[in-house]
Amino acid sequence: MKNLRFVPVGYEHLLWIGNLGYEGALEDLARSFEKQGGELGCVLGLSTACPGLQGLPGALREAQARCRLHFYQPQRWAFLHDGYGPQLLRRTESARLQFSRELFAQHYREAMAVKDEVLQRIADERPTDLDAVKKLCASFCTILLCFADGAAEDLDRRTEEIERSIQRADSLPGLYRAVEERFAPFEKTVMKQAYSPPVQDAVEYIRRHYCEKISLGTVAAAVNFSPEYFSRMFTRETGMNFTAFLNNLRLRQAMELLEHTDKKVYEIAEEVGYSSLSYFSTTFKKSFGQTPAEYQALKRGAK
Repeated sequence: MKNLRFVPVGYEHLLWIGNLGYEGALEDLARSFEKQGGELGCVLGLSTACPGLQGLPGALREAQARCRLHFYQPQRWAFLHDGYGPQLLRRTESARLQFSRELFAQHYREAMAVKDEVLQRIADERPTDLDAVKKLCASFCTILLCFADGAAEDLDRRTEEIERSIQRADSLPGLYRAVEERFAPFEKTVMKQAYSPPVQDAVEYIRRHYCEKISLGTVAAAVNFSPEYFSRMFTRETGMNFTAFLNNLRLRQAMELLEHTDKKVYEIAEEVGYSSLSYFSTTFKKSFGQTPAEYQALKRGAK
């Protein structure tokens, strides 16, 4: 290449602009860089040649998109003439909402299928906005965290840890590992283990009295166990602590009422056992990605 110019583009990219020295120069450049890209630790994305300055914006977008193909093919370092996917993955909001609905309805296999289908679509479509891809995957993990341990005092800190671990993934296999690291314990404990009779009795008791002011001690007494022993047994078998289980049941019932009744949000909050409307709204949004009012409006609009 001749008349080379180098222009930093944000924190990720260094743009090379120049004139091709001869026909086939791009192909030679790609082959040469492929041999040393791993040693340099950087990726070369090449646009097709453009005849004039007016084509530079499109060429830049093309080159940046090809750079991001390294995320999907980490064994390669130079990309020329490679096809790439859309900027964003399609139907992400509906997938997130469907995952939450299936999870809180305790349709665990269906929820895992939604998550797996999204991961497969990422591999198939290869979207170029990697930040959006990682945020989507992190949202599945944080929804699961809220479901399994939504009452933890350090929930915000653990949510941030999940988001950081997902953001650090530098390849699609690494992203898969980061997601499955969060899901594997849940799938092992919740999806493959039946409840013992005392825990089954406790679950039935909670389902009958979830809208009342009940506590761990109340339920433990109902099944004739000490609170400490019952707490350990309940968490071991259900995969979540008592407070999270109760909260999830209330949210599931709230979701049904928001979808199928015309009741006000504050009326639904009271009916399912929340004394604080703001707490109900905050908890609902963490679990479903929308406030109760937004969810209700969406479902009414779909009818």
